[in-house]
Amino acid sequence: MYIRQLPAIDTSTGGLIATVDFATSMAVPGGTKEGSGRPNLEKQPAFLVFAISTLIALCFSVTSTVTFLAILTSRYQEQDFGKELPRKLLAGLTSLFISIAAILVSFSAGHFFVLKD
Repeated sequence: MYIRQLPAIDTSTGGLIATVDFATSMAVPGGTKEGSGRPNLEKQPAFLVFAISTLIALCFSVTSTVTFLAILTSRYQEQDFGKELPRKLLAGLTSLFISIAAILVSFSAGHFFVLKD
């Protein structure tokens, strides 16, 4: 029962993280320059941390969502429970935790801009 419930819960968690992270990556802190569309804060090191951690969080949250969807749609035969299913579950959970850590770094870098002024 546990193996069947965990991927369903983690799929929705990964989807929510991907949604929040996509919205975060579209709302650039500090705004953009009107003429060129480039970010106003692109020269600051914290902006680079923000951009890279947002990208990492988005990639790993999508990876975890796809991994858990693959677990949910697998055939659940007896030989799968020995090696393949735990390996997929570990890969999905690892990518989910990496995405959570990266989104925390991204939010911290975004808050740095707010608290700096």
